[in-house]
Amino acid sequence: VVFAGVLLVSGMGKQGMESSIGAEIGMLFLEEALGGLGYGLLLGFIGHQLIKSVKENPQLTVLISLALVLCGYALAGAIHVSGPLAMVVAGLYLGHKLDELPRKDPSKHMLNEIWEVLDEVFNGILFVFIGLAIHLLIFEWDYLWLGIIAILIVLLARFVSVFLPYSLLKHSEKNPLKTVVILSWGGLRGGISIALALSLAGNSTSDLILFMTYTVVLFSILVQGLTIKKMVNILYKK
Repeated sequence: VVFAGVLLVSGMGKQGMESSIGAEIGMLFLEEALGGLGYGLLLGFIGHQLIKSVKENPQLTVLISLALVLCGYALAGAIHVSGPLAMVVAGLYLGHKLDELPRKDPSKHMLNEIWEVLDEVFNGILFVFIGLAIHLLIFEWDYLWLGIIAILIVLLARFVSVFLPYSLLKHSEKNPLKTVVILSWGGLRGGISIALALSLAGNSTSDLILFMTYTVVLFSILVQGLTIKKMVNILYKK
């Protein structure tokens, strides 16, 4: 929603959009975000009722969960709500309800095992696609410098966005800045960022935005991701 809002703002000044930009972003938020949350809760409730009715059949519960994701996501696009948000909410709802079942419940065990495997498989595929996307880049030294600047801006923005709410929370830490640093450094970027940049294909600045985005994603995965453990050890002297 934020990304789409930025695109709308970038088009201000064209065809009298100044007066309607707020309304456009507001409607987009209501439809995509709030609509996605409500739709996800509905899907989670329906899925839980279906799974509860056939919990003696673990294989069928897995099929229901897969159908819930595939059909639910497709329908989200048709009714113009956020599919990713809906799936997250549906998953949280189902996970909370299934957590009430006994630990050795066959359906709960099989659902956990199957989705854990799928998680690993899809993550592997995602990183392969991120690597393959390098052939889409147009390398220029100016782009590289802008990419480095983008890395610094993203890290600073992440630090501020974590520090402000965390400073308002009650906690027993003597030095909460350590936690803020870890949470800031652990904010990795991945496939969604690149997918959004690729959606700008044909735009006059699409090559630059894609290169900068790829630079930020690569840095977060290779540098932040591989050094987070070392940073924790240094900050907490383990």
